Amino acid sequence: MDAKDKLIIDELRRDARAPIKDIAKSTGIRPSTVHQRIQRLLREGTIEKFTIKTSDDAVGESFAA
Repeated sequence: MDAKDKLIIDELRRDARAPIKDIAKSTGIRPSTVHQRIQRLLREGTIEKFTIKTSDDAVGESFAA
């Protein structure tokens, strides 16, 4: 993992649903490179999954596992 991977991961931590073009713009990395790196990070297991964070107030605490 290098500095570019870390930038991409930081952006995904902020918003796991961010479009590749937005990640590319905020990191200064070409969109095709962002896509390739995300795919590699998934293959290698560095990124295990994309998830969401919910508000207990919005969905109710009974929703929690």
